[in-house]
Amino acid sequence: MREYVQQGTKRRCEFDDEVDHLHKRMRATVPTAAEAMGFLLPHILKFRRLYQEAVQKSECLESKVEQLKTHNCLLTKAYNKTTAEKNQLSRQLEMSRYQLGLVKPNVFL
Repeated sequence: MREYVQQGTKRRCEFDDEVDHLHKRMRATVPTAAEAMGFLLPHILKFRRLYQEAVQKSECLESKVEQLKTHNCLLTKAYNKTTAEKNQLSRQLEMSRYQLGLVKPNVFL
């Protein structure tokens, strides 16, 4: 039988216990369709609920990813704009230094 570790304590998985119990019963007798459905239906419903929760969580995460992509695009545009402005100011500064050097050659910048 399988044991799972959860938060430092060992406990048996309830689903595995039920499967083991059903396996023992099936070796002794053949279950009817009603018994098989009675065993499987709660698990199917549980798995359906877990699937729906996973789909909702996935949709929520996808919407957050889209928001982050939009935010990232805005940041990239702002970064590119400020970088271009910085480069332009650097060119203007170098041109000013060059012109100042032509007017006053003895001034060391």
